[in-house]
Formats: sequence, structure tokens, C-alpha cells
Amino acid sequence: MRLSFDAMASQFDHQRGLPREALKAWMNLIDELANGRSLQIIEPGIGTGRIALPLAVMGHSVSGTDISQPMLLTCADSAQSLQVSDIVHLSQSDATDMPFADHS
Repeated sequence: MRLSFDAMASQFDHQRGLPREALKAWMNLIDELANGRSLQIIEPGIGTGRIALPLAVMGHSVSGTDISQPMLLTCADSAQSLQVSDIVHLSQSDATDMPFADHS
């Protein structure tokens, strides 16, 4: 059974709790693990990019997939607004059948 988030793409971020401090702690951890390198990150279920886009702003390349085209369009619009669309790569697929090589 698949869940569809198509109808709520424009309001998704406003309906999901992600405290700024939690996001900041997550970004600090990634920054520490990256140790000055630019990482290549895959995010299944990228949705609107609320986690992926801050990583791209930090300079990491993000490839994300989502089953919802409206969510991907919202993410793409945000990536363009943040001027990171060149390092955010989006594709539409189910998280159980992602278009990435094994062990990516």
C-alpha cells in the first residue's frame, strides 16, 4: 500500500514538526562527519527537501527520490530559490525501488 502526499505538498513543512535546534544539531553532526569534505548524500523520501536543502546549502551534493511529483516540484522550486539546484538531483520513484546503484 502506498501513501500519497500529493495533496499536501504545499503545506507539508508547516504540518510536520522539525524544531530548529534539532535541525541545527543534525547539520552540525553532518558538518563534523564531513570533516571539510563535500559529501554525496542520498535521501529516500526527500519530499519538500526540508532536510536535504540545508545540506545542499552547506555544499553537499544531494540526490533525492520521492514517489510524489508535487513534493518533488516543491523541493525543486525551493532548491532554485536557494540557488542550489545544480547540486540537488531529484527523481521520482518508490523508496523500495530507487534508481541508485547497490551500496550507494
